[in-house]
Amino acid sequence: MAQKVSWEGLTLDAELINPFIRAIQNVLQKETKSKVLRTSKPTLTSGGEFAHEITSVIGLVGEVSGVFLISVSAEYAFSFFREVVGVEATEIDEVVLSGIAELSNTIAGQAAIALEEIGLTTDISPPLLIKGKGASLSTLELPRVSVPLKTDLGDLVMDVAVVRSVQ
Repeated sequence: MAQKVSWEGLTLDAELINPFIRAIQNVLQKETKSKVLRTSKPTLTSGGEFAHEITSVIGLVGEVSGVFLISVSAEYAFSFFREVVGVEATEIDEVVLSGIAELSNTIAGQAAIALEEIGLTTDISPPLLIKGKGASLSTLELPRVSVPLKTDLGDLVMDVAVVRSVQ
């Protein structure tokens, strides 16, 4: 039986969140050869303020609906770009943003495949990128699981707010 966590009357199902945690670990380790460690236990949060300078937001619709976010530090974005593309980056420009968008899209895609393997379909939207530490998105008042991660390339935070749609 999957672990369930309740937050203000909404039940969050670990069976729906774990594919995202596994996907981020698998993709980051494959792309960067970097270990991915949780810096603390996942927490429940709500609100729209982001922890780092770049945040990618991907919507999910289908039998699993919600939102998947990755917030990365500028340090991480520059290191990721250098490691994957082989070019030094020193500012958050369109090319660096594009790299983070592709990273988040790959992770969400792998999570969607893992969900389908357990019989749940979901479609993912193209990434929406938000630039600026402390930036906020007012529609993100829904409860989500926040997972702070540390890699050899820098810090990032993954947030997932997904529910099983009523059929």
